[in-house]
Amino acid sequence: MEDRTISGDHLKAMAIPLLAGRSIREEDAEAKPPRALVNRQFAEQYFPGGSIIGRHLINSITQFEIVGVIGNVRGLFIRRTALAALIGLATGGMAAFLLARLLQSQLYGMKPGHLPAYLLAGAMLMLSTVLATCMPAAKAASLNPALTIRDR
Repeated sequence: MEDRTISGDHLKAMAIPLLAGRSIREEDAEAKPPRALVNRQFAEQYFPGGSIIGRHLINSITQFEIVGVIGNVRGLFIRRTALAALIGLATGGMAAFLLARLLQSQLYGMKPGHLPAYLLAGAMLMLSTVLATCMPAAKAASLNPALTIRDR
């Protein structure tokens, strides 16, 4: 079980969906037991079939009260990346198709609408976009925002 400390505005700032319960509030900083949010995967794995809100969990040091369930952060980053990449590919593909006629004299042995070339270029761009976004997104999702901002 991994735990992180967040502020109440963290979910809104990171556009993380709150699926059940409530977010962390300022007054929760001094609450006993400390309040906790868990992700959906954790809730389904450890508390299947029932409400998890108000339940307690204990790690090796502290007992927490669960006040909310959030969506999967890493999945959210990947969906957003894929959507941005698809929009970019569609826009770029249309522009390339329209401009190909102007560049036909430069394309040796290829016709302006050469489908395999478009598919290969699109696949390479999609792969590089997903890799370039997922690695920093995974790193960002693993950081504690409160400590990161404090260190700056």
